[in-house]
Amino acid sequence: MPRPLFVLGAGAANGLIALPDPRLQSWQPLQRQGLLASDPNSSHWVYALELADGWFSFDGVRSKGFVGQYVEHTPSPIVVSDSVAGGQANHLGRAVVSAISATVYGSVVSILFGGRTKLRDRVIDRYRRDTGAYLGSYILPDRCAAIAAIADSTYAVLSSARRPTLLVLRAR
Repeated sequence: MPRPLFVLGAGAANGLIALPDPRLQSWQPLQRQGLLASDPNSSHWVYALELADGWFSFDGVRSKGFVGQYVEHTPSPIVVSDSVAGGQANHLGRAVVSAISATVYGSVVSILFGGRTKLRDRVIDRYRRDTGAYLGSYILPDRCAAIAAIADSTYAVLSSARRPTLLVLRAR
């Protein structure tokens, strides 16, 4: 199975990075369903799964070696194999959206979460980047389309209002 390839800015391959969850080896269509977010001040970044329960933390090309779990568990979709002319095609069955948007700033990973509850698209969960430990959540007054982190603030674009609204959040 192909592994992710890390490419330098000049276009030269710097090595392959394996995601630290062996279940992904059998979830080939699921591997492509994720979000990348990076800290603008360091080599830290995360890969957050959009349709399953988890995120991965990296420092450059080195994995932190754990799978961060979302506060609200989302089941992984079933991979369905269909016979097609000349082979097989894999696709995902019904899935629940988990990560909608993600940011990394300093030691904190923030993930705008979808899920299945009445708070769907209104919760930003915060985790420690190095351990995956849950730090708390922001519950937003309305549905949110995207988040960004700048310095000590998280910015949320609320999407249900008549016009998009920008909300600025700061941890106490």
